[in-house]
Parts: sequence; C-alpha cells; structure tokens
Amino acid sequence: RARDFALGALWGLLSVLAGAGLFLAVDSMRPYVRELSFHTDLLWMLAVYYLAALAEERFARGLTMRVATLHAHPAWGYAASALMFLAVTGAYALRPLGIVNMLLTALICARLSATGKAGAAVGLRFAWSWASSAFIAFPGATTGAQAALRLYAVSENWLTGGDGGLICGAWMTLVLLALAAWLL
Repeated sequence: RARDFALGALWGLLSVLAGAGLFLAVDSMRPYVRELSFHTDLLWMLAVYYLAALAEERFARGLTMRVATLHAHPAWGYAASALMFLAVTGAYALRPLGIVNMLLTALICARLSATGKAGAAVGLRFAWSWASSAFIAFPGATTGAQAALRLYAVSENWLTGGDGGLICGAWMTLVLLALAAWLL
C-alpha cells in the first residue's frame, strides 16, 4: 500500500537526514564540498534502490519467511529471513555493530512484513539506502553515483560508523531500537 510505503520511506529518510545533521552540527563528520550538488544520478538511483528493496522484500521476507514458517514456529521465519538478509546484503562482512544493526533492520522489516505492512519494509529499506548512499554519501557508500553531498569521518566513529558507514554506528543502533520498540 502506498501509505505504508510512504511511512516506511519517511522513517528511512529521517533517520539518515537527522544523523547527518547531528554529525555535521557536532563536527563528527564534514562535507568534502560545502554546497549540495544535484546530478541525474540521484534520479536513476531512486529506481535502482526501489527495485533492490522490492526484490529483497519478495525474496528475503516474502519467500524465505513463508517457507520457513510453513510447518514451524513463526520465530523460524524471522531467523531464516534475517540470515537471508545478511547473505543478500553482504552484511556479514561489516564490523560487529554493523552486523547487529543489519540484524535489527532485518527483524524490523520481517515484523512489518509479517503484520501486513510489507510496503513499509520496502519504503524503509529504499529510502534509507538511497539517502545514505546516493543523496548523502557516508563513508563506506560505494554506489559509483555522484551524491549530492559526500561526508568524511572526523571523530566519534563509534557514533557515526566512521569509515564503515552509517550502519556501523551507535546512531543507527539507537534509531533501530526506537523503531523496534515502537513496532512492538
């Protein structure tokens, strides 16, 4: 549903923009260039990230979760979905906090999907991925696209994720725990 997608996209977008604003305000990160620069890459990356989020929803949660819970407890569906999510996204190669944050993301998206709000899971993953890689390129973002703003780490890497990217920082842990608490 469009409303669910919009709500999930709002969550994803706000978590990235609020984090970037906080990190810039306390000088934990700095931009390479002061002005935003808009390129056509921002537009075509919308389609790329939307299709990736949709495919992830259909495969990691739609198929894997349903098959795993066919004759078992729903917890097996969540576990199977989370493991598939780690494999599909390559999150297993992140720093330990990044892996924890990706598992939290997987569980949040699985919960949304299981409660009939798959659109919110797609919106969350789509907007977060686009905003943290194509719009504001945090360290670790490797899209090849020209971002509107590129950041580099200065300090408080435990909070920002440093060179590991936004998903490897405590900011995302706080955001994801708040979102999980709100959902449950």
